[in-house]
Amino acid sequence: VVATLEQGVDFVTIGRSAILHHDFPIKIMEDFEFEPVKCPVSTEYLTKEGLGPDFIEYMRRWPYFVKSEKAS
Repeated sequence: VVATLEQGVDFVTIGRSAILHHDFPIKIMEDFEFEPVKCPVSTEYLTKEGLGPDFIEYMRRWPYFVKSEKAS
């Protein structure tokens, strides 16, 4: 990431990471070694990051992105 930024690029593929961390651009600029949370993540986690129920449901289409929540 650092080498690419030094070439003048603003950010490198922030889409997925920005979904997982609403403040991803700030986190990576403050710490170039910042590691995004590993997937799959819970719906509770995504809600805390600002995703709404409809978008979370859409994200279930991405393999291994949202944890499967089985009724107990």
